[in-house]
Amino acid sequence: MCGPQVVGYTIYQVYFHPLAQYPGPLIGKFLKMEVVHRALMRSGGDVHLHIRHCHLRYGKKVPEVNFECNGAPFIYHLKRGQTNLGTVFVNVIGSIVRYGPNVLIFNTVEGLKDIYSNSKDIVKDDCYQVLHVGAKSILTETNPKSHTQRAKLIVPGFLSHSINDFEPRIREHVSSLLTALSAASKIEGQSVSWGQPLVMSDWCSYSTLDMITDLVFGRSSNLIGQPELRHIVSDIEGMLEHASFLLHAPFVLLGRIDKLLFKGKIRGTRRYRQMIKLMMQEAGENQIYNRLANHAASNSPSSFALSRTEICSETALLVVAVLFYLAMYKHVYERLRREIHSTFQSLEDIHTGPALQSCTYLDACLKETLRISPGVSSALYRKVGKRGAVIDGHFVPSGCSVATGIYSLHHNESYFPQPDIFIPERWLPGNESNSVSATPAAYVPFSLGSRACLGRNLALRELEIMTSAIVWQFDFKISLSHASLGAGHPLGGSGRTNPMEFQLSDHIVSHKKGPALQLRPRKP
Repeated sequence: MCGPQVVGYTIYQVYFHPLAQYPGPLIGKFLKMEVVHRALMRSGGDVHLHIRHCHLRYGKKVPEVNFECNGAPFIYHLKRGQTNLGTVFVNVIGSIVRYGPNVLIFNTVEGLKDIYSNSKDIVKDDCYQVLHVGAKSILTETNPKSHTQRAKLIVPGFLSHSINDFEPRIREHVSSLLTALSAASKIEGQSVSWGQPLVMSDWCSYSTLDMITDLVFGRSSNLIGQPELRHIVSDIEGMLEHASFLLHAPFVLLGRIDKLLFKGKIRGTRRYRQMIKLMMQEAGENQIYNRLANHAASNSPSSFALSRTEICSETALLVVAVLFYLAMYKHVYERLRREIHSTFQSLEDIHTGPALQSCTYLDACLKETLRISPGVSSALYRKVGKRGAVIDGHFVPSGCSVATGIYSLHHNESYFPQPDIFIPERWLPGNESNSVSATPAAYVPFSLGSRACLGRNLALRELEIMTSAIVWQFDFKISLSHASLGAGHPLGGSGRTNPMEFQLSDHIVSHKKGPALQLRPRKP
């Protein structure tokens, strides 16, 4: 564009665009490149943090009296503008941010419901079409009718009775994980109470991928037993990182620049897909894959691929996140340990039933983990249809993209006071304390509406059993020599300063590394 056109475009975007009234980053009025910059080029997957930063920055500051640290490091609160002088300034999170020329991010329960549940005039954003690989998948299908048809094919594999059928095998894989952790933590030639440090994100990823491939295809990937195959975990992470880049920067497909930028990750993706293709060919009759195929013989196998990958990634993340918080918050760990040990007499007793349902503190710990470290932490974009839509009382014109950042909503102080602190008590029945309350309507770790994660029940079942079994079998603590792995740092970048929060990297689903724990068998 020539000079006058550039000036005219700038004036229009800043003053006359239909979204001009909404606050947001200056560059967001012209380009979506800041999303790419923040997500991948600069700090490796921090879109979820930047969205929250924007809501905080473009909100207002109000005074609050009698601030209490509640165990979080003082330097962390100091960096947020808080002091120990009795009065502090607290950021009020802005409810709407203009995150691109035609993009609005809402941070309210009302906006969440209007975007994902209440409006037929809002559909999945076209940006997901860049993730097509061969046939469309449940993740990339943007047509509402086609998505509904695909969902009907997939849902039977995740109904309660199907998961009940698979639970014995889930428990077998959990038992294999416990055995592997015991063996791996031993220090040869030494008799010590605490084992050598183990990076739990690696071990839980091995176990959950073994579990998912077994349930889906009847053939475990056996990463627990075969170290030479463990590169599949990094292959999956590389595939999702590549997909995340394409989601925000589809222009790199021109001339296939992405093949140069992600050469190694694309090679890993091929390895992963070859493994899955082989498992599809050898799937047993009573597995999820064949149950889906029996409902519709014409259903493309690839339509389940990303859902399966998401379930695996999310389950592994959630297990290690809850272990991180238990190790960091000693009083929480001790209370949960007492509940698990008093409820179950042996590992064999840990299964779905009244006993597991009675573990209210376990449920509270898992909910708080899903709140503070959700498996999908960034924004799930939707597109406004031809007639426009009213979202949280604001009319949004046709063609605009809208979303709610799950991480940002879960850290909204209006819904979750002291949002950066792990407080399971906020979820306990009968809790009416305003200082630690929770707003269930703002809690959406698996999204909301017709496109909510179809595998959430399976993921939660695995999470309950695996967490209970590890707490029952082992005592554990953070390794002092690797204490920072997975944790924030007081001198870290924006949004990564809290040493008490498990750090996520957003690439479609959240990536993780850590914590490093030392284990010892529990004494009877």
